[in-house]
Amino acid sequence: MPYIEERCKAGRTVEVVKYYSYHYGKHWVRGEYKAPSKEAVKKANKKQAVKKLRRLLNANFKDGEDCLITCTFRPEDRPQSYQELLKIAQLFVRRLRKEYKSYNYPLKYVYVLEKGKGRKGDGSDGALHIHMVVSWNHALIFAKCWTWGFPPKVEILGSDGQYSKIAEYFMKYSNSTEKVVEEQGEKVGKAWYPSKNLIHPEPEKKVVYSNKFREKPRVPKGYRLDPDSEYSGISELTGMPFYGYTIIKMRC
Repeated sequence: MPYIEERCKAGRTVEVVKYYSYHYGKHWVRGEYKAPSKEAVKKANKKQAVKKLRRLLNANFKDGEDCLITCTFRPEDRPQSYQELLKIAQLFVRRLRKEYKSYNYPLKYVYVLEKGKGRKGDGSDGALHIHMVVSWNHALIFAKCWTWGFPPKVEILGSDGQYSKIAEYFMKYSNSTEKVVEEQGEKVGKAWYPSKNLIHPEPEKKVVYSNKFREKPRVPKGYRLDPDSEYSGISELTGMPFYGYTIIKMRC
């Protein structure tokens, strides 16, 4: 039965996924496959969100040049609602954009908002943070623009162009914040907030006419396999096998 091979180049990474589709081939037997549960669909959507964010980060940011910053608040300057937190984040971005423009340097960013449950467990005293991956490591600019607390914590990117861990953490913050905020009767906005000038990588798909796909990565010269990237199994949505991995272009 033919299968789909999907390849997505994002920065120094290339993600490869192989899977079957009911749109191709007529001899696949579903067996005892049942329609996916709501939980399975929800789980799959979360995985897709992490994948989309990971590819976005990989395509737009670089080790040694860009960074991850964490912004915290003084107790007296803590926002009282999610919308107030969002407005502060937007103001911070406007200040950054103005400073970057004075240096004739483009501002690229992706940020998420985090609100914890706190000691009471209801979010009323939960910690508030803004986590942002941002172009150009310039701690002085960050400190100048962030006036609601101590200067932001700065971590220079350095994971060989693969920012999957950051994507996972960002989505973890976003999902937990959504739960806390909704329990307080508010509505959250986006899972993450990107700048408009980002590259959005698009995967290339092709139909491979073969009885089955090879569950072994092909690593071309000049690339290495990301050892944590291999995965395989049976899709809870389709009941069909899949296999994927990521290769990373080596530094010259």
